[in-house]
Amino acid sequence: MKLYLVRHGQSVGNECGHLQGQDASFDKGLSELGKQQSQKVGERMAEAGITALYTSPLPRAAQTAARIASACTLQATQRDWLKEVSYGELEGRPKEETLKLCPQAYDPHWRRENNVPGGEPFRDSYMRARTAISALTADRDQEDVICLVTHGEFLSRLIDTLLEASEVGFPRYLLDNASVTHFVRHPHDERGVWLCHYMGDTSHLRGLGSPAGKDGW
Repeated sequence: MKLYLVRHGQSVGNECGHLQGQDASFDKGLSELGKQQSQKVGERMAEAGITALYTSPLPRAAQTAARIASACTLQATQRDWLKEVSYGELEGRPKEETLKLCPQAYDPHWRRENNVPGGEPFRDSYMRARTAISALTADRDQEDVICLVTHGEFLSRLIDTLLEASEVGFPRYLLDNASVTHFVRHPHDERGVWLCHYMGDTSHLRGLGSPAGKDGW
């Protein structure tokens, strides 16, 4: 089984520097750059030959998945377990306001063991990640090539789960918009072993003028 993890294209909230989270009322969808990025990642997924496409239902992810679906002639299936981590009362706020309400929100040392006020406990988000991986391995064939479209912090939960890493509250993988992370599952028992082939690649975004894409990292 091949698994491609895609972060949504740049959103209006990303462009404005707002903390978005799970509340769809704060999600204004993709920016113009994000639409271009999503088209590029769609072309890349078409070349990869994906056979199944799942997405978070939040607009910024669903709009990204729609462009991938069009490029791959597939239907995108929405799953709540792919939503971003909830940031509670901090959602929809610019970084400056977030830091006033919770100065530790961006501190990796504090966040390793703590949750933002009113936010989703990180152990709950890890449970969602385990649910996602378990559902895929139970419902899909070993020959499938699967693409998941989700969000920056939840991607960290998925990667930790696939690597069987320890569970911490702060994201340990800073993955750019429309980046691609690739895992392959090698079955040797009922669980199998996931091997990471690459992480956070944005080489398909070259030429867009985005911070990541212009250098291909």
